Amino acid sequence: MTALALVPHRDALPPRPLFLRCPGQPEREYYLLLPVAMRPGAEPLVLVHGISRNAPELVLRFAELANRAGVPLIAPLFQRESFGQYQQVLDQRAGQRSDLALLDILDDAARRFGLATGRIALFGFSGGAQFAHRFALLHAHRVRVCVPASAGWYTLPDPALAWPLGLAQSPASVHPDAGCVPFHLIVGQRERGDDEALRHSPELDALQGSNRRARARAWHRALRKAGWSLESSLTVLPRTRHNFSCAHRNGLVETVFRLIGQQGTE
Repeated sequence: MTALALVPHRDALPPRPLFLRCPGQPEREYYLLLPVAMRPGAEPLVLVHGISRNAPELVLRFAELANRAGVPLIAPLFQRESFGQYQQVLDQRAGQRSDLALLDILDDAARRFGLATGRIALFGFSGGAQFAHRFALLHAHRVRVCVPASAGWYTLPDPALAWPLGLAQSPASVHPDAGCVPFHLIVGQRERGDDEALRHSPELDALQGSNRRARARAWHRALRKAGWSLESSLTVLPRTRHNFSCAHRNGLVETVFRLIGQQGTE
């Protein structure tokens, strides 16, 4: 089955997302939305959920602007049984790698619908932001732009620190072009306090700070200091605490489309 490039009225409502499974084990599941008028060769926007596993909500929240821009959406669903620590790429308990699962999902979407998944725009929220930036470090050749929003903590561009805090002993070789990926960080203005999902340790707090805003700023500075991602940016969403619905109300989706260069308003 191949996705066709149609040109109906741009105000047409976005279609319902599809729920799909890749063949084989472990289960690799994802939601897919094909816009009514998909641009030929359109680059997919991949949306990665946080630990609440709210993949369908991400697709529904991004659907309107994706439909206007003619951009397909792909949202992997990392089930706890196989990908409990998907944020860190390698789940030590199950022995599964979530980065390989996403590659399988991209290949499946390309095979079924003819999507151009060789290069993607990648967004993640909270735990999904952790996964997104780590996936980009390992598979830089597949990521045109990465937008991590409200990550709890980051992998520093430091080969002396062990993964996932640094680059040593990573599940796969860090891609030689990792330093060329544009990382556009987003964090909420009110993410300056602690929250129950935020990981702490003396080493992590000393290196990155004790809250999400401090850690986003620290990682942005670390990229610059290492000479990486010179096109990177840091956006602070006003009046926003650590909550996806709150971020959505305060312009998260519009900000993401602006940062990836797809305004969705042509």
